[in-house]
Amino acid sequence: MSLMKFVIVIIVFLGIASVVTVIYVGNRTFEGIVVEHPYEKGLAWDKARKDKSAVGWVVDLSNEQFRKGDNELTLSVRDRDGRPLRDVEVAVIVSRPSTTKYDRRYETVGSTDGLYHALVSLPLYGQWDVTAEVSRREKSIDFDYRIFAEKEGS
Repeated sequence: MSLMKFVIVIIVFLGIASVVTVIYVGNRTFEGIVVEHPYEKGLAWDKARKDKSAVGWVVDLSNEQFRKGDNELTLSVRDRDGRPLRDVEVAVIVSRPSTTKYDRRYETVGSTDGLYHALVSLPLYGQWDVTAEVSRREKSIDFDYRIFAEKEGS
């Protein structure tokens, strides 16, 4: 076999080995976070936007900074005229955008001024998703936020 054929065989072998390795590593690390039924998910998202607009609830995340570890999260829940909503139940779901491993649900404690508090744990530095589930009677609406947990001591 000539040297040129040997080099081509080695290059082809390395190329195939690289593709197989990438596929293997991708399958081992992928958690499967893909939206099932994307069309229906899109319709649900659109309905949620319309529901938010119809009820007129305004939910604001009062915290400006978060740190890795325990944080007191405060939500302001008001009606469309800016009056505090007191007769609602508020739960908070905290999750990482890239994994479901750290998903946690927290119940809040409300006050008379429309503020709802929860002690949440952010065990890792970086991006987190916060979903506030606000419920009143038969109606439940989610409000989504993206936060960033700073490193300890930052």
